[in-house]
Amino acid sequence: TFRWDYVNPRRGEWRFERFDSLMDLADRGGIKVIAVLAYDVGWIHPEGKATRNVTPELLPLYLDYVRQVVERYRGRVDAWEIWNEPNVTFWKGSRKDFCRLAAEAAALVKELDPEAPLLVGATFRVDGPFIRALAAAGAFDRADALSIHPYAASPGGVSKQIEEAKGLLEELSLRKELWITEIGYPT
Repeated sequence: TFRWDYVNPRRGEWRFERFDSLMDLADRGGIKVIAVLAYDVGWIHPEGKATRNVTPELLPLYLDYVRQVVERYRGRVDAWEIWNEPNVTFWKGSRKDFCRLAAEAAALVKELDPEAPLLVGATFRVDGPFIRALAAAGAFDRADALSIHPYAASPGGVSKQIEEAKGLLEELSLRKELWITEIGYPT
């Protein structure tokens, strides 16, 4: 996660050293990188604390962060992903605001790095209403794939979620790939 608060800890201050180093290691090791563009930064909020919410008035600041990261790492990143599990605790704002953020960020990423795959969703499990809202907002218009995190208690549960996600893509007439970008214990 190319966290906004690490990259841009204060207005006008850009710190890429951590990610430059990680990208150099990945390059040397032949490791592919999915760059997650996520979270907010305290200095954009009046109380000075990150809230995991980017309101429409603050969206231009998020898009500036996206622009800075994508311009710096295009050609080195293998895929871009917008946010992480916005359908659960990693996003505190409204669904409508997130869908707008995802749609505008997706358009910007594809404008700046049209060759790299762009992933939208990154949902915890398969959240049909959330994914439908993303689609309705145009977040998949420029995306290459729906990404999901199909946590379940068994491999069978994971398989069921994958089939559910495929069905959802078909229902929405989204001819997109399905990427599993996070999975873990116990599956």
